[in-house]
Amino acid sequence: MAMSQMYDKLFDGERKNKTILSVCPGMELHEMGARIVADLFENHGWDSIFLGAAVPVDYIMESVKENQPDLITLSVSMPQHLMDCEKAVREIKKEFPNIKVAVGGKAFESTNDIWKKWPVDIYSKDARELLERANKICA
Repeated sequence: MAMSQMYDKLFDGERKNKTILSVCPGMELHEMGARIVADLFENHGWDSIFLGAAVPVDYIMESVKENQPDLITLSVSMPQHLMDCEKAVREIKKEFPNIKVAVGGKAFESTNDIWKKWPVDIYSKDARELLERANKICA
């Protein structure tokens, strides 16, 4: 509810002609982080597509194919959903190798950098850092 109060200001800035797709893969239900990322990017000129929580990998792939985003962010809070995240990352990179993929969320904090074994372009604990890095690699 609090975040929705800023929506009328999201489209005030200059648009970047870049698109982000933000999602919580598999059965991950904690969508606040992914929502914050989508809104932050939108506020900084990106077009954002927020798929929400508990999104099956097949649907993520359909959305990527349909929307061809510049960046896909996968947010995972609960460690038991990391396998779904890895599956999504690998399928995205296999079918769309030029689309940038970022991962983040609480689940990654206790994994000994498991994301380094995946074909991700960005890992970030912070949405603002993610935005800064995305603006560079998606230029």
